[in-house]
Amino acid sequence: MPILAGFTGCPACDAHFYGDGPRDALERLMRREGRHAHQLRAAVARLDQRYRDVTVEVDKSRTMPWWERRAPWV
Repeated sequence: MPILAGFTGCPACDAHFYGDGPRDALERLMRREGRHAHQLRAAVARLDQRYRDVTVEVDKSRTMPWWERRAPWV
């Protein structure tokens, strides 16, 4: 199955092109104040580290969020 690198026309699939993907939503929630945001930041920090451990940074624009500049390493 090919991996699509561009727009698919699916709002759910293309959301990250508009800065509204799942990780973008988490980022907005983590920037809030309060106990729930703190707990979310702690949980996401652990997941982010796991993601960094199994991916490598690829040569993409530095204006993109760090999670968009990662790819599975082979």
